[in-house]
Amino acid sequence: LQTLHLLRRVTFGPTVAEVNRFVGMTPTEALELLLGDGTEALPDKDTESTLKDWINELDQDPQKAETTTDRFAREGIIKNRYKVLIDWIIDRMRKEDVTSGIAREKFTHFLNSFWCIEFSYDVSALMPPQLLLRHNQALRKNSTGIYQDIAKDMTLDGAFILYQSMQVSEKSAPNENFARELLELFTMGIGYNGEDNYTEVGDIQNISKVLTGWRTKHFQGEDGQNGPFNTYFKASDHDTSKKTIFGQTIPARDESENTEGQVKEEEIGKLIDDILFVERAEAISHFVCDKIYRFFVYSNAEESDGTIISGLAQEFRDSNFSLRAVYMKLFTSQHFFAPENIGIQIKTPAEFFVALDRLFGTSYGGSQEAFVESALKIYKPPNVGGWAGYRTWLSTITYPSRMHHAKAILESMSDNDLISFVQSIPEFENVDAFLSTIGEILFPRPLPEGRLFRFKNTFLLKNGITEESWFDDVESSNTDLIDNLRELLEEMFLSPDIQLS
Repeated sequence: LQTLHLLRRVTFGPTVAEVNRFVGMTPTEALELLLGDGTEALPDKDTESTLKDWINELDQDPQKAETTTDRFAREGIIKNRYKVLIDWIIDRMRKEDVTSGIAREKFTHFLNSFWCIEFSYDVSALMPPQLLLRHNQALRKNSTGIYQDIAKDMTLDGAFILYQSMQVSEKSAPNENFARELLELFTMGIGYNGEDNYTEVGDIQNISKVLTGWRTKHFQGEDGQNGPFNTYFKASDHDTSKKTIFGQTIPARDESENTEGQVKEEEIGKLIDDILFVERAEAISHFVCDKIYRFFVYSNAEESDGTIISGLAQEFRDSNFSLRAVYMKLFTSQHFFAPENIGIQIKTPAEFFVALDRLFGTSYGGSQEAFVESALKIYKPPNVGGWAGYRTWLSTITYPSRMHHAKAILESMSDNDLISFVQSIPEFENVDAFLSTIGEILFPRPLPEGRLFRFKNTFLLKNGITEESWFDDVESSNTDLIDNLRELLEEMFLSPDIQLS
């Protein structure tokens, strides 16, 4: 039960092989393997042929098209590439194998739901998928790393520069969007211990001045000395005046020192490393650890355990804001494995669908536009603050959608696929052992005997299939058995507790 609980929370649902790999390990032993050391390079397979033809290619800006027809054509290219990118991201989730490597994708998904970006933003603008890929890879690289590094990477991330309107922020009119959201949404929140974390007139305005002049070349015909999709610095647009933030001063600079490297180190670096993460260390640690708790333990904000979060926040500060250190402390704690914290978390759409794909070896949905739009919603947050989680994941619209796509996953499996799946289960020769294992993997808590009895005798053992004939029927791919299996799995997919982890 502990192994399954851990793997459900740190992966997109365990495969049978992954469960077998970690059974018998202590949480610490398992986490040492699952987290790695936090510095591993991205695997070579992350540069896939499906993306290589266009990941460095600048497209034409739809908003600068001279005709409606041309605009639609340009948008069509970008939207098609977005679909390919989403397929690629889902494929990373689906194909991750933690029997021989670290768990990276769930932690990337957490950061992506935190530092979230919209594909379609500012009413009609479309985010270049090339920038979304770079954004996703930056989070993947830092998935268990140092949070300050994430803050610095995202501050100069090309997708964030566009999404947060920093592309047009200049000394004569500093844009305050990202300055405010960097504090409010991504690091420290609005207030802590009854006090405001920042001031609008002083702190926000001065941070916005620090961020002036940063640009990214994202469409054809634009400037950009660092090449396509790379962030660059436009010195003439940067505010060189003195900035005071949280009582700390970034000195004014003359034009000879107004260079990309110096401003990046002496203003961006100082803002994050020496001001935000020093002057507001306690607020940041509590804010981020609360986000971690709600994503990985329980998303009901009213039920967050303040004592546990405070302990995680202390570890976060003591480890110089290492996510790996927080994850190690959380996922080896008695609190994480307490019975009351098992089976209470409503799965995100990605957790629900990708878990089924991983378990059954299917790939339904990756290329299905309706699936991506209605179910996974990657790069389609409700707002810049991301997803609220908890019960908002399920509604009279989303629950039927989940059922529809879950059934489609089952329908996508051939008869041979179903038999191969049965044979992949240890001790499948015994019908009770088979059912018990399926129940353990699909449901977050052990199924009571009465429910197992119903699954077996109402759905599995009928149409001539008996306990005595079970093994021979599997070996011969009996069509009646296959029909029974489909009915059983569909009934399991319709069970409310399959939505929990």
